Amino acid sequence: MHNDRPNLVLLHGWGMNNAVWDALPATLTDRFHLHPIELPGHGHAPFETDWRDLPDWADAVLAQAPEQAIWLGWSLGALVALQAALQTRVPGRPLGPGQQVPAEDKPSDSFATRDGWPSNSDKVGSPSSASRSSHLSRSQPTSRSNQRSSRISALILVTANPRFVQAADWRAAMPDEVFDGFHASLLDDPNATLERFLSLQVRGSEDARETLRRLRAGIAERPQPQPDALQVGLDLLREEDLRARLADIPQPALWLFGERDTLVPSAVAERIELLMPNARCQTIPGAAHAPLLSHGDAVAAAIADFLYGTSV
Repeated sequence: MHNDRPNLVLLHGWGMNNAVWDALPATLTDRFHLHPIELPGHGHAPFETDWRDLPDWADAVLAQAPEQAIWLGWSLGALVALQAALQTRVPGRPLGPGQQVPAEDKPSDSFATRDGWPSNSDKVGSPSSASRSSHLSRSQPTSRSNQRSSRISALILVTANPRFVQAADWRAAMPDEVFDGFHASLLDDPNATLERFLSLQVRGSEDARETLRRLRAGIAERPQPQPDALQVGLDLLREEDLRARLADIPQPALWLFGERDTLVPSAVAERIELLMPNARCQTIPGAAHAPLLSHGDAVAAAIADFLYGTSV
């Protein structure tokens, strides 16, 4: 029954839609009550012309999400998930770098399980003593502020980067000229730009051809992304920088990288562990930018180990 399973929000990447989740292994999908949510202007999701920044996109997703869930975001979806975690803190009190976490948001030191996995009322954490640990219990909301701050119990961020484009102090990212090329070609030929991006996602993967076939099939099953949404999505990927805000997110977080990813270098993991105290980073051998499709079983095992220290 759904009530016995934890909620899992799924956020896809740029230019994708919810059909990509059809490739998830049963070892993962059978354990959760899935809530796939399409990003604004992608698939069947609406897009408003004034949804121009990351908080707008996070609000649009939060409006469709359950009151409490684990959130899994892939690429641009991970950026939206991080912003949602920031926005579901105590309203009106955004934290800056170095500020203290409110008492109601601090992680708990215990958790409970049901058949090796959490229920919706159980706690979520990473009990492994061999890696960075953190446990977050579901708070008992006594006010609207507390209720909002408890909506996201843990984060799973797949091939994500708090800053997707390189800077002088952030080389583990995409070169600026790559994004400039995407912007220019998107105006001339959106379909060709999307196809190029799909190819980049699988480049270097052990099973690139099959992964690309799945991505193409997923795109074809639903309406094409709206051009304005694609443009704004690229703007978010190029301009957003959440590095200074990662320490403000108290939830335990698992960052999964692809060993052969050409869009998000796996070397960014070392920086993440310094910037986000509750983070655990893991690289999937042989995977590129779409490990959920190419290495689904390895991703499912990593998630299980993150949540409870056991594999599926």
